[in-house]
Amino acid sequence: MDPTSRSLWEQEIDSGNKAAKQGNYRQAEKFFASALSRAQQSLAEPQRLIDSLTQLANCYYEQGDYTKAIPLYQKLLTMQKHSMEVDRLEIVKTLDKLARVYRLQDQPADIAPLYQQALEIEEKLLGPDHPVVSDRLEKYAEILTRLNRAAEALNLSKRAAQAKKKALESRTQVTLASPSSESRTKQIVLIGHLLTRSGFLSFEEMNRQLKYAKTLGLPLGRVLVSGGYVTESHVQAALDMQSLIKDNIISMEDGLRALSLIAKDSLTVDEAIQQIGCRPNEIKTHKLGRLLVDSGLLNEEELRAALAKSSESKMMLGQVLVLSGKLSPIVVAEALKLQELARDGSLTHEHACLKLQEIASKES
Repeated sequence: MDPTSRSLWEQEIDSGNKAAKQGNYRQAEKFFASALSRAQQSLAEPQRLIDSLTQLANCYYEQGDYTKAIPLYQKLLTMQKHSMEVDRLEIVKTLDKLARVYRLQDQPADIAPLYQQALEIEEKLLGPDHPVVSDRLEKYAEILTRLNRAAEALNLSKRAAQAKKKALESRTQVTLASPSSESRTKQIVLIGHLLTRSGFLSFEEMNRQLKYAKTLGLPLGRVLVSGGYVTESHVQAALDMQSLIKDNIISMEDGLRALSLIAKDSLTVDEAIQQIGCRPNEIKTHKLGRLLVDSGLLNEEELRAALAKSSESKMMLGQVLVLSGKLSPIVVAEALKLQELARDGSLTHEHACLKLQEIASKES
């Protein structure tokens, strides 16, 4: 897709979203249909086609036009499953949306395979004892009961009960992971506060997405990006500002002012903090990229290339590094944990680097 077409596509998606928020779905449908047609002309950018399909299918769903929505959701699922860039969470959301359409049309036989697929993804992503998994098991059991598959339904109900029991037991235990869990909750609230107070999205929408993130046990930023509420760069800007505030380098008020400038004028973090009176070279944040470079796992050139790919593909930096073969999934996962501990003050940056070097040496 050439720059002009890309710009027109973004305008159509933006105009469609604005119309949909105002409840003008007929107008939104026209914008989304045009965006889809434009995206279909460039197979080199499948993510834009996926985004267009999602928006148009959801628009039909909101209008109750299920005959048009169903084939779009089915095509969307096929594309999402074959894309390396699509978050598994997005597939679950599409499965659930299609299942809701079939439920409204009282078609339990069509719902059952969708719940089965969603269950497999959620179990792999969250573990067999997560509350989201037990809820899925109960919903799936209800559908199987309606289909006269009583034995299978009973088995799922037993699994759901066992999962709930284990989840309850784990919540009553005090483990070494408790501080990290508490820290994660504080981080989610702070990021949400920063993004809402600086004008990226409303408090009402943030509260809905916070509940969704906590229910799934996923980072808030990941849920917001997947839902199209913010971009990857916006989340990174909020994380950078969070580090600056936690390290007492800037005040909460200055952090909000800087983020507001980023939201309004599309500035970089450095540009925004310059405008509020800070010098970029005074700012030292606990970024993942900096942790990896200071640990000797990447050089500056490799980091710049990975960040450019991350921005271009809308993928997380860690995902880019794993897919490119620069780092293993285990090293990236451990780096993210150490980054969080450094942000919370549980580890110094130097200690986090040493720990990461130790982990990487065991992996190599």
